[in-house]
This record gives sequence, C-alpha cells and structure tokens, in this order.
Amino acid sequence: MSNPFSKKEIISLPQRNRRKVNKSYISEDENEEEENKHIFNGDNNTSDHMDDHINDYVDDHINDYVDDHINDYVDEHINDYVDDHISKDIYNKFSNKTYEYKYLDHTADIILHSSGKNLRECFESICICMFDYMCNLNSVELKKRRKITVSGANIEDLLFNFLTEFHFLYGSEYFICKHIEIVYFNMNLFLIEAYGYGDIFNISIHESGTEIKAVTKHELKIISNKDACEIFVLVDI
Repeated sequence: MSNPFSKKEIISLPQRNRRKVNKSYISEDENEEEENKHIFNGDNNTSDHMDDHINDYVDDHINDYVDDHINDYVDEHINDYVDDHISKDIYNKFSNKTYEYKYLDHTADIILHSSGKNLRECFESICICMFDYMCNLNSVELKKRRKITVSGANIEDLLFNFLTEFHFLYGSEYFICKHIEIVYFNMNLFLIEAYGYGDIFNISIHESGTEIKAVTKHELKIISNKDACEIFVLVDI
C-alpha cells in the first residue's frame, strides 16, 4: 500500500515556545545563591553593611556589660584592696582618739554603758565597748576595714541596728573593731554610715574575752542633752 503522504507533504509540528525566565521569579534558593556569591566574592557593599551592624551592636551592648560587671568587681575587691593599703594616716588619725565606756553588773547578763559630748561619740563608744568585752583591743592592729549602713524607725531602733550590724561582722567573719568612725549621722532620717577598723580574730595573737551572744532592746536607754549624752544597752552573754 502506498503512503498517502509524500515526503514533500510532511509538515513538521512547530516547536513549543520556551518559557522566558523573568528575574523577578527567581526562587528563594537561587536568590540566596546569588547573595552568597556577592559575599564570597568580596562584595564591598556587603562587607561595609556587616561592619556597620557589628559596630552598632558593640556600641549598644558594651556599656551595659561594663555597668553590670563593674559594681560586682568593686564589691568583690574593694575590701581586699583597702586591707592591703591601710596607711599610716589611719594610725595617726586614731592615735589620739578615746572612747568613754564601762560595764555595769546585771543579774545574768551585762550592761554596756557609754558617755560622750554628743550622740555620735556615744554611738562609737558603745560599739567599742561591745568589742572590748569580747576581745582585749590592746592586742588588735588596724589591718582591715569594714563599712556598714543602717537605718531605724527611731533613735533607739537605730542604735539597736547599729550595734547588731557590727556584731554580725564578728559572728560572720570574727572581725574585731578597734576603732569606729561614723562618717554620716542623720537624726532626721535615722540613718548612719560608719567604718570599723581592726582585724580578724586570731586566738594565737589576740586575747579573748567573753562572747556576746546578742544585743537586746531590753533596758536600752539613751539620755541626751546639749552638753552630754549617755547610752545603756543590755547584752546577752
């Protein structure tokens, strides 16, 4: 049977038109590849952009980091630094300083009694009176310093908190104060800031006395006038 179509009559089908690729339709993967090419090829604009972000990050966070850590560093190291650098000026400062105090008998415990020209002197003396009862202060050197800040609802409460805070230094680290310096005394706010100078108790160096277990508010009394002041504090031994 003969072919109904001659070779000349065979007409080929037209090729399908190839879809033109529009750059706006590049896939995400292809887009990332393009961006990576710029980065790995050392695109100056990209590098500058990254540098700007790094600098902004450093500027935003470095100050916060320093602020958060500098106070911790100071708290940890200031006492050690002061302990190593207490100068002769401190010894000279307290060389002529005296405290007026004595001990009064009580049925089971002991009463601390101090006197002075004003409340500041009385507060300092009653604190030294407490430490001298627990340790002979003649053998204590001024090797270390501690700072306290206390407040109270009234003058009696302030005195109790003042003595309790210094007594806590002995209970927590056996710190013995030979000298007390109240640097801020506000009777309106009932607020005190003070430094204690002394050393850590060492039985091979220091002569121990009788340990005071606690400061009490029982029979606590403050007598103050323009010319003189007296303080009485009962302590538990």
